[in-house]
Amino acid sequence: HHDPALLPFDISNLIETYDTDGVFEGSLSLTRKYLELYPNAEDSFDKRIKIGILYQRLGYYDQSVLHLQALLDEAGSDLEGEIRYYIGESNYYKGDYQQAILDFLKVPYLVTKKGKIDWTANSLYMSGQSYEKMGRSDQALTMYKQIVERPGIDETFKAAARKEIVRVNAILKKNPK
Repeated sequence: HHDPALLPFDISNLIETYDTDGVFEGSLSLTRKYLELYPNAEDSFDKRIKIGILYQRLGYYDQSVLHLQALLDEAGSDLEGEIRYYIGESNYYKGDYQQAILDFLKVPYLVTKKGKIDWTANSLYMSGQSYEKMGRSDQALTMYKQIVERPGIDETFKAAARKEIVRVNAILKKNPK
């Protein structure tokens, strides 16, 4: 006999397992099912964000952006920072680097508290990557330097940013403007 109260928990665990195994189609249909069955679950907003991320993982970048943008109005500032980050990522993978930068650079202003993931450091890093894709190494350097200089960012991020700075400087020396 199955305890019905356990079902949302079971489905959530299965979704996580699918994600870890890279079975994003399965994860997407299960997440949709979960929201159908438990529209008022306390993690339903997180699950809706997850759908946008899964669209991205599956390569549906436009769909991901539209889905996530629709959630912005309901999000508090910290969640808005997270959502903006993923919108930026989708635009980046789509090759729309200019738009990605606009999305990423909103994130540091939105995030107020430090969660498990440092959205600010990630966003500055991805902005740097975007600038590089556009051939703007000098702007990329500015982004990586911000990671190094900004207080409250974990040392591992700062170390990674320093490596990027060394790498980009080497490229600039080879091809001076």
